[in-house]
Amino acid sequence: MSSSHHDSKNNNTRTLKVAEATSRDVGRRIGRVDPKVASEMRLSTGDAIEISAGKNKKTAVLHWPAYPEDYGKGLIRIDGYARNKLEVGINDTVDVRRVETKEAQQITL
Repeated sequence: MSSSHHDSKNNNTRTLKVAEATSRDVGRRIGRVDPKVASEMRLSTGDAIEISAGKNKKTAVLHWPAYPEDYGKGLIRIDGYARNKLEVGINDTVDVRRVETKEAQQITL
């Protein structure tokens, strides 16, 4: 599962294996990316990341620090809501990339 073919994209996209989120993360719209990969992608806590699977299956979550035991395993931990939206299961692969966010100019409630 080499991601060297993505290097020309400035370390933007990685293919990771889906793992189950811990119960405390469910419903929080966060993804915990393998710490080694997060470092390579220069992800910081709170960065928006886009997860895509197949055609037209995308969702966005916020990057949160992963657990040390996930180092080097090529995992992203996401909850069932995100997996359902992407129509993927545990151990399926997804593409992950950091997205640039813009500050809101106006919020309507």
